[in-house]
Amino acid sequence: MSKKKMFILLFAFMVVLIGFRSIWFFNSLQTDQPFAEDGLLDLTKVDMDHRDIFTLNGEWTFYPNVWLTPELAEDSTTLPEAAAIKVPSNWFSNDSFNKNMKDGTYRLTIQVDDDQIRKYGLKIRRIYHEFALYVNGELVEQKGNPYHTTSSNDSTLVPSVTTVMSDSEGTIDLLLAVSASEAIYDGGIIGSVRFGTEKAIMNDHTTTSFLQLMMAVIMFLHSAYTLILFLIKSKRKEILYFSVASFFAGCSVLVSDDRFLLEWFQLDIELLLKLLYFSYTSLSLFYLLFMKSFFKVNRLNPLIYTLTILSGIYALFILIAPLYLVREWSFLLTGVLFSSFFTIAFLCLQLLLRRERDSLFLLLAAICVVSSVFWGVLKSNAAIISESFAVMFDPNFYPLDFILAFICFSTFWFLQFFRAGDHNVELVHKLHKEHERKDQFLANTAHELRNPLHAMLNMAQAVSEDHHNQLSLKGKDELKLLMTVGRRMSYLLNDLIDVTKMEQMPLKLNQESLELKPVIKSVIDMQTFMMQEKKVPITLEIPDSFPPVYADQNRLIQILFNLLHNAGKFTDEGQIDVLVQPKKEFAIITVQDTGIGINKERQKQIFEPYEQGNNSSYDESGGLGLGLSICKQLVELHGGTLTVQSTPFIGSSFAFSLPYASELPQKDAPSIFSVVQMEIAGTTSNIEEKQASSLLKSKAKILAIDDDPLNLKVLKSILSSENYKLETALTPQIVMERIDEDWDLIIADVMMPAMSGYELTKRIRQQYTISERPILLLTARNQPEDIYNGFLSGANDYVVKPVDSLELKVRTEALIHLKHSVHERSRLEAAWLQAQIQPHFLFNTLNTIASLSEIDTERMSKMLQAFGHYLRASFDERNLNQLVPLKHEIDLLKSYLHIEQERFGSRLIVKWTLDPNITCQIPPLSIQPIVENAIRHGVLKRREGGQVEITIKREMTSIRMTISDNGMGMTAEKIKEIFSPSHHHHGIGLLNTDTRLKQLYGTGLLIESKPNIGTNISFEIPDEKH
Repeated sequence: MSKKKMFILLFAFMVVLIGFRSIWFFNSLQTDQPFAEDGLLDLTKVDMDHRDIFTLNGEWTFYPNVWLTPELAEDSTTLPEAAAIKVPSNWFSNDSFNKNMKDGTYRLTIQVDDDQIRKYGLKIRRIYHEFALYVNGELVEQKGNPYHTTSSNDSTLVPSVTTVMSDSEGTIDLLLAVSASEAIYDGGIIGSVRFGTEKAIMNDHTTTSFLQLMMAVIMFLHSAYTLILFLIKSKRKEILYFSVASFFAGCSVLVSDDRFLLEWFQLDIELLLKLLYFSYTSLSLFYLLFMKSFFKVNRLNPLIYTLTILSGIYALFILIAPLYLVREWSFLLTGVLFSSFFTIAFLCLQLLLRRERDSLFLLLAAICVVSSVFWGVLKSNAAIISESFAVMFDPNFYPLDFILAFICFSTFWFLQFFRAGDHNVELVHKLHKEHERKDQFLANTAHELRNPLHAMLNMAQAVSEDHHNQLSLKGKDELKLLMTVGRRMSYLLNDLIDVTKMEQMPLKLNQESLELKPVIKSVIDMQTFMMQEKKVPITLEIPDSFPPVYADQNRLIQILFNLLHNAGKFTDEGQIDVLVQPKKEFAIITVQDTGIGINKERQKQIFEPYEQGNNSSYDESGGLGLGLSICKQLVELHGGTLTVQSTPFIGSSFAFSLPYASELPQKDAPSIFSVVQMEIAGTTSNIEEKQASSLLKSKAKILAIDDDPLNLKVLKSILSSENYKLETALTPQIVMERIDEDWDLIIADVMMPAMSGYELTKRIRQQYTISERPILLLTARNQPEDIYNGFLSGANDYVVKPVDSLELKVRTEALIHLKHSVHERSRLEAAWLQAQIQPHFLFNTLNTIASLSEIDTERMSKMLQAFGHYLRASFDERNLNQLVPLKHEIDLLKSYLHIEQERFGSRLIVKWTLDPNITCQIPPLSIQPIVENAIRHGVLKRREGGQVEITIKREMTSIRMTISDNGMGMTAEKIKEIFSPSHHHHGIGLLNTDTRLKQLYGTGLLIESKPNIGTNISFEIPDEKH
């Protein structure tokens, strides 16, 4: 909001505030009613139906220094001399009377219309001492009793509301005897006396009391909820200051005007007035403290500090000084209130100009309070302005200023609360984002750390295997230590990845029925191997017929491994025991050790992430403090619990529970551990045998892609000893440029900056199938979604870093064998299908030969020669080779075409365009199936037949084979159907030819066809001369 708009808003607010006050002010001026003169108030000409409340202000008859009763007032001989006195007024301020006057009696005759209501109400608000009210000679109200033996406990400080009656002539004679004391400073009737119909007076009194009570309740509620806020947030002193200020504001309301507090508590005049002064002073004091503490405005600090000190001193003065002195120096209260709240208003204005958020509402509240103080001072000192003004001025309690002030305060607090809430939401959102970033950072850091760890482990293993005989004993031990440390790092990184994974989303368990004994035994064997140097035995106690549990096998292994690993880490002597016991519906697995133990304080924290046991011991042994936290979460996901019992220097016992399975697993089924061990053992012992029996006759070509040269060097070190030709690339663009080369395997990293491994795999799959270009994804990310994405993008296999060199070798060889096996199958399929000569072709050829024997023996002889050559070429063992001379394929084709031309005569025209200088090697049975397809499904589908043209010519760096026909042609859908693997083929077919060409040269058949026009099929092979 601009400054101009702010000042317009402030001006409009002040106009509204002053407008309402002015309306109230002028309504409080009783200018249109008769006033008392010489002790008589004539209301006979007043219509009580239109104006139901009057003030009895004006000149009353006054008898100084005497307490009169109706009897004494009637005795003219004893009646003292009367004088006129203004009501309301303080008789101590009237120079006509003795300053030591203790008593006085007021008298007023009210004349009302005899025909109107005879029952009236009277309200006396401000007489600070004992008084007695007589109406027409009868006592109707008495507060205190200084001259009679009877006593009264009625407080003279509470407004008196009573009912009076006129006599038959419409006369109401009021006799009001009042006592006074110099200590009180005020004597006589110092407030207006109200007169009206009984109902009007009662309604006026009730309304005023209700408004005061309502205002007090509002202020006390503000005080209560801010006090609660302070108790919740005890460091926010400004909240306490506002609570105390609101409390004293409520007190000031209850002790002013009709003094509603006295309805509940009996207070004397001295305590009441001191409470009134002290409430107003404390109100200003604590609002100053609130503003000073909340906004911390350095510029006005000296002024606020000074006013705070002065207000505090004045508050102390009120408590200890006598009442008369406090009343005489009441101007100090006015000064304190004005100076304090004007300073607060000025401070709020400064804050508003500095664009402090929500300070506008504090400024509006301060303006309301200043307005209330100003009009309150005016109300209290009306007589100082003039006696005539005091006579006319009779205001009721005005709540609007305080209501608006606390509405503004409430708006300010609620805005602060909502802003704080929004700020907290933003902070929580930011914290959540930072938490996610932290998790992602930890996950990425773990993955990035696994890359050099992968390099370290595999290079160390490669050196250990390749140079085992050349290494000294010390060198072997150091390499062994290096790999041990690397594996330990791998465990820590795995824990870190698991923690971030659990925080990002709940893990999904693959629970099944499991026998505990083989699972625990395998983990014990694994841990025993890792603890060979410690010589700490690990024992297992489990009943033979123990029922199976319902658990995720991999996660159960992780739980057992972490617990046994921790036990082994902190146990240097003694033993480690694994106990399995039944307990109701759960199996209890306990891991006990005789290690250093954990104290009770640390036992409460060890299951929290990044918390460790005895810090000194853990610091020496390393660790992130994640293992036990992961174990606890995994056990709870299974529906069990994980507990610890430990005694320092004696040992620890970790026990977790797992639910039983409802069905027993098959006992004859071997466990996964035995299968894995057999496979590893078989792989280890027979890897040379497998390599020797490989289908490869030359080194397999592998293309490895990774943006990290270190990783490529590691791959070379692992695969260098194998029968592979490994080439590397640093960018996916290089791979796409060389993808048409005949690669046996592509190894790609997933996390690359320019193009991910997933995207690279998808692009390769757009050109080549999984058998034509096998892809092995190699990366440090092992989350399930990464594995799914890898396979969905078209990868053949997925290996996670740091990978064991043996695993990489086995997977690499398996994929290469897969590719060559498919390739071999395609060649054998072509040869086999060619050998399966269709019976109808054989029958028709023999019929043609028989027919020619009767009409043309020379043609018959040539056809017999061609048929014999066709049969020999079809069964030639060279068809099993990868390549054959071009002449071998041309001879087979010519024999086939000679037979077909003899059969169909003029319906089949063959045109040859051959370069006689071309000599090359081509895949066997690559041209003849295409020509046969053109004749059977193209030319001969027309009744009149057609032409087939075979063109072989040399181009820039290749030789192009083209077979064209003007037959029926094909639609795009038909071409797509032909190349579908599910298409039912008779003979070799175009799919087999296309597959073999792609396997050898990277490109297959190019088909151009239009229905009823013809088809053009071509392919290229590299020119040997280039």
